[in-house]
Amino acid sequence: MHPTHIWYQLDLHRRKIVSIFFFILLISFSQGWAQDTKWKTKYKSGDDDKLISYGFFLAAHSHSYRLRYSEAFLDTSNVFTRNQKAIMPRYATGFALGFIGNVRLHDQLDIRITPKISFYQYGIEVRYTDAPSDEILIENTKVEFPLLLKYKSIRRMNSRAYMIGGINPMIEGRKRDNIEVAPISTLTYDLALELGFGFDLYFEYFKFSPEIRYSHGLINIFDQTTSNPEFATGIASMRSHTITLYLNFQ
Repeated sequence: MHPTHIWYQLDLHRRKIVSIFFFILLISFSQGWAQDTKWKTKYKSGDDDKLISYGFFLAAHSHSYRLRYSEAFLDTSNVFTRNQKAIMPRYATGFALGFIGNVRLHDQLDIRITPKISFYQYGIEVRYTDAPSDEILIENTKVEFPLLLKYKSIRRMNSRAYMIGGINPMIEGRKRDNIEVAPISTLTYDLALELGFGFDLYFEYFKFSPEIRYSHGLINIFDQTTSNPEFATGIASMRSHTITLYLNFQ
């Protein structure tokens, strides 16, 4: 195993820990503020009792690829990979915005559809044994259609916790030039499994729900046919991986 791969894995874990830490701080601040203001009124915001309710959200995400090397990467006689030391996906940040469609099944169970537009910029660093590294950027604008199941705890005055999960089909939102060969190319569609948790905080006129959600791509989106062999020969598969902080308003 390359030392660079070890440092990359440590960087992944560090980012997860930092994301969870900041989310816990946000929730602690919200809960503490609620107690300090001595909420004695149980607000009816959020339309929890309605069969169908709506809302919107803003989101910020940290994203990268999960990359698996091909057998050719270890082949010292291969003209494309013999001088390559590592192919390293890099984490980058982006944002998204979308709408919430919520269907109430039970006081503690909802079906949620959250169509959104997301903006991504993936980075991949190709390191060599005898030359400076190459940086490859892959920009994507995606239209996503998450279908989620939301399980909520019993409401305690003006707050309740919840878990949420489901699938997220997505397609690219812009047309590509099919003639152009990219350094590393991906498919124009993807499917991800999502799992997260959050808190519903009820205010007088609206419900605010901070949420953190993990998304793991189920499809190998690496498109070798339209990728430059100089960079793509050492890659067997790529899957998307995203950590997102949602700010939901209903």
